[in-house]
Amino acid sequence: MQKTFGDLRREAGFDTQEKFCASSGYSRSAVAKWEVGRSFPRASALKAVAALLGVTADDILTAIYAARQAAQVDR
Repeated sequence: MQKTFGDLRREAGFDTQEKFCASSGYSRSAVAKWEVGRSFPRASALKAVAALLGVTADDILTAIYAARQAAQVDR
């Protein structure tokens, strides 16, 4: 099973969206959308988000895409 953005966030030590948002400066609504695959971070922010989580930009995109695919299957 693919990791979700939420999995990456928790593995990086951010057990809540709020804690990640406080460190990253992104809104909770943006992060919630990433976690369910409804949107992606802007290209200009992807590198910073990846660095904060200790993963690659590809890891983030793969996680968000996996959530998007899972949501489509659940429909």
